[in-house]
Amino acid sequence: TWEAIAPFALRVSTERSSSYHKNGAASGKLTVSSINIGTQASFPISRFVPYLKFEGSFNFNDVSFDATKVVTAGNDTFVTTVGLNVGLGIDFIVGREMSFGFEGTYHYLVPKKINLSDSTMFDLGSSYATLGFRVTF
Repeated sequence: TWEAIAPFALRVSTERSSSYHKNGAASGKLTVSSINIGTQASFPISRFVPYLKFEGSFNFNDVSFDATKVVTAGNDTFVTTVGLNVGLGIDFIVGREMSFGFEGTYHYLVPKKINLSDSTMFDLGSSYATLGFRVTF
């Protein structure tokens, strides 16, 4: 993550999330790599810095399925989607140039369905939430 000019900072970040399908690892996996651009509003209170963030998200999805299903839309399983991220967090300043904190983010993805070889569709636009630990220096 890169941030500039608090208290309303320009924010550019990247994230990677990965999960197996509901039916287990044998049914395949979805991995999302995101590039996010937005703003972060910070509200410093002594050594605590609560913040809110809002970002546009460009997501690159790597989809794999079991041997019975393949993606038939196009010739690749690497499909892009877009979305919005809304999050909040708090940092605790421990030194002049360092802080630790927690962050929760809700990732809303615009729905996008892809066709599979077994005549079903898979929704790449499933929204999700993340919780993370931050180290800032």
